[in-house]
Amino acid sequence: YVRKLVTIREIDSVKHFSKALNLANIGGWTTLVKKSMNFRANEHVLYFEVDSFVPSHIMDKNAFCIPASVVTFNGIKGYRVATHIAKAGVGRSLRHVFTQGQILRIDQFPEVEEYIAQEATDDNGKVDYGFLSPIDLAPMIGVLKWEENTSLPPGTNFKTPSFVMKTDLERVENCPNLFKKKKYTIHKFQETIKVDGATMTCYFVLNTSPKLSDLPPIQPSHHREAVQPNGRFGVCSKNCDLITWEKSNYWLTALGQEIHKKLSAYGKSIAIQGELVGWDIQRNFYGYNKGEYDYFVFSITDIDCGTRWDPKQTELWCQEQGIKHVPVLGYYPITAIASRHQDLVDRAELKPGEGHVYKNCFDNRAFKVLSKWYIMRHG
Repeated sequence: YVRKLVTIREIDSVKHFSKALNLANIGGWTTLVKKSMNFRANEHVLYFEVDSFVPSHIMDKNAFCIPASVVTFNGIKGYRVATHIAKAGVGRSLRHVFTQGQILRIDQFPEVEEYIAQEATDDNGKVDYGFLSPIDLAPMIGVLKWEENTSLPPGTNFKTPSFVMKTDLERVENCPNLFKKKKYTIHKFQETIKVDGATMTCYFVLNTSPKLSDLPPIQPSHHREAVQPNGRFGVCSKNCDLITWEKSNYWLTALGQEIHKKLSAYGKSIAIQGELVGWDIQRNFYGYNKGEYDYFVFSITDIDCGTRWDPKQTELWCQEQGIKHVPVLGYYPITAIASRHQDLVDRAELKPGEGHVYKNCFDNRAFKVLSKWYIMRHG
């Protein structure tokens, strides 16, 4: 796969953003444009993707809606097309949006106009834009692929975004009312195997979400994975937002299962949380071969609402998306399977593993029951 840095695209829509700026939508991407440029829907333009390096003789700094600084790349002075978070309004009307890429008019590039006239225009003057759309025009006009010259030191990460909910669970021993209150005879619980791995969260935040401002800067080395046409994808360990994917088993597992593509295609701001398991995690209880990893989801959060999905909804969604869910043993009131705390502890000993997790399908409250057998042998 080779990225096409500069292509001819049709503007899908142009919407107001601020007093001086509009938002142009192009094939799922959103970029800021100056109102003074009078871009219109259905107009064909040159679209410069993120990480295009544009020599200064091609593009003036005034073309950028967000101020750009001159940088030197391969001995050439120019500008890097980057991703930005743009803000408009104040107070409750404050809005945030990802602006990705840059658009310019075709008539600013005589060589492109000449190419269109010779290769894609019929005798009646009609342009075949279908023929032109897959062609990368970057080499023709001198645009290069920006490559970062430096990288962050190993281990440099950020704290998990505020919308990533804690996954710690109360032990059944600390739930004294479990067999006292009537509601536990009515409310159904989801019973699952407690998978023993490393906590891993994959999030996707839409470009239109106010939560974009919670996210850390994007490393240029993984723009393609983190920046999707309609939002931002990220991967977290229990305590860190992992900003680089090289040599990260978390990122490599997510990309290998195409979770970034699946969340983008789903088109909502959600965070899926689960367990990363593999050959060098928690003494490899599950017997993976060297270098093998897997991911099992146990919870999904609506990022903008700040609420967790119903456990059953989470299971069904994972089935639809082809993403593994932690093994589900059933759905029933607690009193249908136990009459005291010890019954649940004994139940956890019946199957190999760390134990069981119980989630209330009514209010999402959850607790865990650990297998003493497992703890004694695996710590």
